[in-house]
Amino acid sequence: MDNERILSIASPCDNVVRLSTDTNSTSYTVTDCCGNASSGGTNDNISCEEAGSNAGTHISTLPAEVFAQIFSHLTQQELCHKVALVCRQWRDYAYDPIHWRSLDLYADTVADMNVFVACLERAPLLKSLSMGSCDKLTPEEIFYVGCHCPQLTSLEIGFTRTVEVELCRSLADACCCLRHVNLEGCPLIDTPCIAALCRIHTLTSVNLSHCNRLTGSDIVMLAESLPRLEKLNIDGVLHVADGDIARLVELQGCHLRHLETDGEQLTDSSIATISQCSNLEKFGITYADNLTNNALQHLQTMRLAWLKLKKGVRLSSSALQDLFVNCSSSWRHMTHLDLTECTLLTDTGVSSLVKCCHASLTYLALCWCWNITDTGLDIIISNCRQLQSLDLLGVQQISGTSLTSIPVSLPCLRSLNLGQCNLVGLCPCLSIVSTQFQPLSVQPGRSLSLSVYCVYTVSTSVSATW
Repeated sequence: MDNERILSIASPCDNVVRLSTDTNSTSYTVTDCCGNASSGGTNDNISCEEAGSNAGTHISTLPAEVFAQIFSHLTQQELCHKVALVCRQWRDYAYDPIHWRSLDLYADTVADMNVFVACLERAPLLKSLSMGSCDKLTPEEIFYVGCHCPQLTSLEIGFTRTVEVELCRSLADACCCLRHVNLEGCPLIDTPCIAALCRIHTLTSVNLSHCNRLTGSDIVMLAESLPRLEKLNIDGVLHVADGDIARLVELQGCHLRHLETDGEQLTDSSIATISQCSNLEKFGITYADNLTNNALQHLQTMRLAWLKLKKGVRLSSSALQDLFVNCSSSWRHMTHLDLTECTLLTDTGVSSLVKCCHASLTYLALCWCWNITDTGLDIIISNCRQLQSLDLLGVQQISGTSLTSIPVSLPCLRSLNLGQCNLVGLCPCLSIVSTQFQPLSVQPGRSLSLSVYCVYTVSTSVSATW
C-alpha cells in the first residue's frame, strides 16, 4: 500500500466506486461494488468512456464535483504526471484552476520563462506562490505574476540573490492584494527595497529574517507605512535597538500577533515594551545574551502559545522555574517552546515547564542546556504525550535510559534529536531503543526520525517504525 493511493466514493445507489492510482506508474483501476475491475493506461487520445466501455460501473459517470473532491487530495505533481495522462476528461479535471491555488516552483522552472508563463496561465486563481532560492528571478517575472494572478495574497521568495529595489518596485506595482511576503535571507534587501514594500498597504505579514543590510530605522519605516502589521520576523537583523522596538510597538502593538527579533542589542526594556502588545500570541528572540531575570517578569504578563528564547545565558534556573509556575494558567495552550542555550536551566525548571505546558506542547527544544539530566528527560517523556518533536542537541548529561518508554509514552513523537549527547552514543541504549521500535497494534506504521551524533563515535542515523 506504500506506493498506492486509495479513494472510495459512495454513489447514490450505495455502490462504491474505488479509484486506485499507482504512484510508480501512470495507470488506474476502477472497481465496482461487485469487485469487477477495469484498468486504464496513459492514453491522451481517448476519453474515459472509450477507455472503459466494458466496465459495469464507470467512474466517468460521477459528477465533476466528486472528481474535484477526489483530486484535491493529490499533489500537483501527481495531477500532472499521473492523472492528466489517463484520458482527456481526467486531464481537464487535473488542470482545473481550483487545484492550482498554491504553487511551489523550482528554480529551474522560474529560469525558463516559457515554462514559468505556462504554469501561471494554468493558475488564474492562484493565492500562494513560492519561488525560494531562485538566482534568476527578474522584475519582469514578478510583474507577470501580479498581472496574471490578481488573487495572489502570499509570496515566498526567500534566499533569492536577485531581489533588489527594481524587483521590489515591480512587486509593489503589480501585486496590489498581497498580504504576506517572505524575503528571508535575501542579501540585497536594503532601505529602498523597504520603501517599495511600504507601498503595498495590504501587507499584514513580512519576513525579513537575516536581511543583513537592514537597520532598526528600516523596520520603523515599515511600521509607520503599513496600516496593519500582524506578523513580523526580523530575526538576524542585527542593528535593532530598544528605541526601534519601542516605536514598533507604539505603531503596531495592538495589531501584532507574531513577532520574532534579534536580541543582540536589546535589553530588558524591550521585553517590557513588547509585553504591552495585547494580542501577541507568538514571540521569539535569539541571542538574548543581554536579558536578565527581570525580562522574565515581563514575559509572565503575556499570554503566549509559542515562545522562542534562545541563548538566554544569564537567565537563572530559579527565575525560569518561577516563570513557568506563574504562567501555569496563561500558557496552558503553549504548543511551541524553544529554550536553546538557556544553559542554567535544570531538572527542577524542566519539571515546572512540564507542569505548565504538558497538555498542549508539540515542539520542545532544549539544545545545549547542559544541566539537564536523565531525571529531566524522564519527566518530559512521562508527561508530554502530545509532543511531536524533541530536540536535545548537546544535552551531554543524559544517557537515554528512559528512551525505551517513548513508543508508549509519546505516541505522537515524530522527531528526536540526540546529537552530541555523548553518553547516549557510548552506552548500549541505542540498541535497546531500536528493539523497542517495533510495530504496535495501537498505531501501526508510525515512524520516528532519530538522529544521534557523538563526538567520539561514528555518526548514526536511525529511522524506526512501530
